[in-house]
This record gives sequence, structure tokens and C-alpha cells, in this order.
Amino acid sequence: EDFEEAKKALGSALIIEENNTEVLQKMGYVCMQTKEYAEAKESYEKLLSLDESDDMAHALLANVLHKLGDEEGAEKHHERAIVLDPEYAPHHFNYANTLYDLGRKKEALIGYTKAYALDDTLEEAKKMIQELGSENE
Repeated sequence: EDFEEAKKALGSALIIEENNTEVLQKMGYVCMQTKEYAEAKESYEKLLSLDESDDMAHALLANVLHKLGDEEGAEKHHERAIVLDPEYAPHHFNYANTLYDLGRKKEALIGYTKAYALDDTLEEAKKMIQELGSENE
């Protein structure tokens, strides 16, 4: 839970091995937790420079771009994550959250519905389907 100490340790690890994907992913996570979005973005972009087909890196970068207000970039990376792994429910769920935040509720409903169809344990998706479904009645 001590994110500052974690950042120091991860930073040291990256000095030794700058292309360590596991460390880059953890550094991005820690930076997201400490709301250092620009640093998180750097970690996730570096991950993608090492492996363009890493669906999780696309999804993580999409989330940080959304936080930074780069909605076009966020959409692009959410869509890429879904293309790379269309059966992974969280990709659809996270994209739906972004669309919801942008006020694009009909598109968000489609995403939540797809996420829930793939994984019916996603209670939050079910809740959003009910909320958005009742708005359209």
C-alpha cells in the first residue's frame, strides 16, 4: 500500500532492465493509484512499443488517456483492446464506462450488455444495464 516506496523500487528495477514488461505494468498501476497519469501513460506507451498486440496495455492506456481527457485516444485504444481479445468482458466494460462518462449512453448500454453476456458475474455491468434500460423506457 506504500505507493511511493513501490515507485522507488520499480524505478530502480527499470534502471536495471528498462524493457521489463511486468515492471512497466506495475509502474503504470502505481502511477494510476497516485493519480500521476502522465507517468502512467509513459509506462503503458512503453509497453505497447515493446508489444503492439498487448490487449491489456491498450486497455490500460485507454483508461489513463480517459483520465487525461484524451477521449479520441482512449476510444482508439479501447477499440484496439477489444479487437485483440473480443471475448474478454472487462475490455467491453471499461469501454462502456468511458462512453458513459462521455454521455454516449446508448453506446455504453451496448458495451455493458456485451460485457455481461461474456461474464454474468459482472454485477456492475448488470446494474448499468438496468439503469440505462430504465432511462430508455
